[in-house]
Amino acid sequence: MSDSHQDVYAKHMQHADYGYPLRMPEPMSTLPQSYQESGLQIGDVGIVDNKGQFDVLFNICKRSDNLLHDLRGVPKNFQPVDQHVDVKLNENAICAGPIHSRGIKRVLQPNKPRAADYEFDSFTPTGAVLILPHGAMSTELLSPEQFRKVATKNALDWYEFAKECYGDEYLDCSLYLITGFYKARSWSLGSFSNSTDDTGKIFARRDDNNPDIYILEFTISADSRHGRGHESGSINQTVFISGFKITVSSWLPDPVVLRVTESPTVWSIFVCLLKTCLSRLRSFSGIYKQPAAITVEHSPRLSQPFDPSDIINRFLLSKKPNAKFAVTHDDQWMDMMKEGLTHEDLLQEDRLETFLTRCYTISVGSEGENTAVFLQRKTDGTPDSVSSVVDPRDLSPELEMSDPPASELEVLSSPTSELEFSLPTTPELEVSSSPTPEFDFSPTPSLDRPCIVITRTHPFLCYSY
Repeated sequence: MSDSHQDVYAKHMQHADYGYPLRMPEPMSTLPQSYQESGLQIGDVGIVDNKGQFDVLFNICKRSDNLLHDLRGVPKNFQPVDQHVDVKLNENAICAGPIHSRGIKRVLQPNKPRAADYEFDSFTPTGAVLILPHGAMSTELLSPEQFRKVATKNALDWYEFAKECYGDEYLDCSLYLITGFYKARSWSLGSFSNSTDDTGKIFARRDDNNPDIYILEFTISADSRHGRGHESGSINQTVFISGFKITVSSWLPDPVVLRVTESPTVWSIFVCLLKTCLSRLRSFSGIYKQPAAITVEHSPRLSQPFDPSDIINRFLLSKKPNAKFAVTHDDQWMDMMKEGLTHEDLLQEDRLETFLTRCYTISVGSEGENTAVFLQRKTDGTPDSVSSVVDPRDLSPELEMSDPPASELEVLSSPTSELEFSLPTTPELEVSSSPTPEFDFSPTPSLDRPCIVITRTHPFLCYSY
């Protein structure tokens, strides 16, 4: 079972500073016109479908008679958040230019004519690239804890509402409650997953008819998209989101393993040859068992795009089986990635538990009859540092930022500004452009070429459009 385009893109473009990436940043066309002009908003509750687009069910900051709720209505016992929520706005959170995963290198030839505005060499069979011609702004809820309490109190009602909207056969086990996002004026993105070809070229050229976007060309099989904001000039293209993932335990299916396949990896073959040489030179008597890449297929087929929060929620529910649901914020796996957590660690319960227990405690809370399990950061002094062991076999991607072309640098001149303000119950965020910050891009691991690869999917609410 091959990964969806969103699954491939999300694995390689997830970033410890930005959050969860969307392959389709544009708002859904079924949303009210005013919502399409502004894009996703804090308080939106919905799902990420397997195409990589966020489907908004309702917004907890808006009243039940808001235009957004005309199409589907609102859940039972719905009460909008009746207090101002404080948010932080960074008008230039990501500077203009490309971001790409490790294994992709930008070709720089300043003294030679270039075939394209950007040129990249790829040395990995899987990867992703995102180009933001004008950079991106960010909006972040300053106190997500209040939203977690709202989610804990209403999660079961929200799930019943989602069940009515999507139907049982397409029901996900994770709802998203957005607490932050990065929005861009325009974007171009692409991803690829080729098991037989490790090298390739990527070219990005400005569109002659629309200088706000780049056209991506790959010499290998790839998926690519591009787009720009609303005609009004508003910044409404959401390239990254962050928020709470909510998983109800009673709706978790029990996948049945259909098939397990094994195949040798390039690294395992190399190590095997090296061991053979050592054994002949030094009379090495040890037995080396060649590891293999393992692929596990499950039934039913689950089309939930890869998301670390889903894996953490499953882990929490396994530790607290009496809890009705689990709630995890993206900031928590992002913090653990900064401490060295990899995608491989997520799939190994003992490694995941090591990171969780050193940084967080597993807590259980109740709002009425709703019992939730969630993570709380340790407060008894500084948490133990998690030792990140560097695996020489690790070719997993880290996101890298390249400088924009010289023509774009003129636009980015003044310092970054950060604003803090109160957001009313029905928030309307106005964003103006402003210039460039400096960023430290932390490594973002993925399942590029590990010694053991487990292909896993997680259930999700799938909605056909």
